Amino acid sequence: MEFPDYFIDYPKFRTIEGTYGMCIEYFHKLDSITDIQLNINELFCVYVIEGVIKFQSPGDTVWVYKDNLAVVNKGPYIMSESLSVNNNFKAYIVFLKRELLEEYYSKNVYAADHSLSHSNVKDILIIENCLLIKSFAESISLLYRGNYESRKKTDLIDIKTKELIHYLSYSNLSKDIYRMMHPVIGNDFKFRKTINNNYLNSLDLKDLAFLCDMSLSSFKRKFSEIYNTTPSKWIKNKKLEHSLKLIEGEKFSIKEIAYKCGFENATTFSRLFKSKYGASPKYYMQ
Repeated sequence: MEFPDYFIDYPKFRTIEGTYGMCIEYFHKLDSITDIQLNINELFCVYVIEGVIKFQSPGDTVWVYKDNLAVVNKGPYIMSESLSVNNNFKAYIVFLKRELLEEYYSKNVYAADHSLSHSNVKDILIIENCLLIKSFAESISLLYRGNYESRKKTDLIDIKTKELIHYLSYSNLSKDIYRMMHPVIGNDFKFRKTINNNYLNSLDLKDLAFLCDMSLSSFKRKFSEIYNTTPSKWIKNKKLEHSLKLIEGEKFSIKEIAYKCGFENATTFSRLFKSKYGASPKYYMQ
């Protein structure tokens, strides 16, 4: 089963998803030990609160105990949980999305260290009894217990996933974690970085293709392979998502937001915004 589909298919596991990450409250009763086959396509972390979890990969078998955090790389795994004293298993699982990993990867000091080989990448790393990680897990629990609006939870989970990746960067396993990111990010990192750095600018597709050092036809083909949509649709959608965040920040006028998000004018921006969100920017500002 594809990860995280296993958890999404079981509504009993409460999920909070943001732009940069997704957190799953993996709490349940255990009557027996069951092996679950998983294909993992994203880097994720699991913090065990109660019970023990075992991951079997092609090259290793790792147990994750109470108050320990496992950083798990992409790949095939067999996962099983061991019974606790009262038959409970409790853990928080946090998926770190590609957008966050790319941001960290590009800024990390090890990015310029060419001596770091991407060979011998570990499947799983264990961080034991770290107070920073424990405080992170406790703050995650507040998101599930608190009476927050859905959008606030989304914003908060993005803050918490960024916080987690910074905690990981300060650990003594930071170089190993950096190596683990490369298979997830893949060889399209430079292409994605160029797009992410420029989609808010008023550039046409020819300009973007030029910055990617590609012909326009090759650029469109590459873009479709990576994002499963056309450049125009993706860029328009990302601009509108960014505009909504600016509107909620209540710092800019509609005209300023249209300019900052790379729209031709406020009229075009308002029309596209209403088409996507069902109401005008002015309505959202009220």
